[in-house]
Amino acid sequence: MTAIFPVSLLLAGLDVLVVGGGRGAERRVRAVLAAHANVTVIAPDVSHWLTTRIEANEIQWIARNYEPGDVAGFWLVQAATDSPQVNRAVAKSAREAHVFCFTGGDPANSTAWRPAITHFKGHAIAVSGGGSAREAIATRDELAGLIQNHEEHA
Repeated sequence: MTAIFPVSLLLAGLDVLVVGGGRGAERRVRAVLAAHANVTVIAPDVSHWLTTRIEANEIQWIARNYEPGDVAGFWLVQAATDSPQVNRAVAKSAREAHVFCFTGGDPANSTAWRPAITHFKGHAIAVSGGGSAREAIATRDELAGLIQNHEEHA
């Protein structure tokens, strides 16, 4: 297993970049908006859901393809395009700029992985699957079931 250092990020008021405009980008935008981050999306086109967030001034949109250097000034970057080449370019630029980067479906090129999360009594319980989202989700669901079962029988 790859050595990891678990951490929780306080993103409220911080600038986060999401590269991509499809369903994967939507999931990432939802997560960082929930953390009250200032979100910028770079993509030539965006989904209907992202369009509604842009029109509501909840996120900013740069309507073009990713360009090297776009990661500058962001605290966190998420590469969420349908192109593995673009995602790797984003990850490479982020690494060079000393910015943490999630790359969907490509944990080897990421400098951070988003854990699977469940909530219990006001606490977030995060599970890292060592870069495998599927394993993290399965473990999270198992833990959530154990907690719920314990609460029901306590």
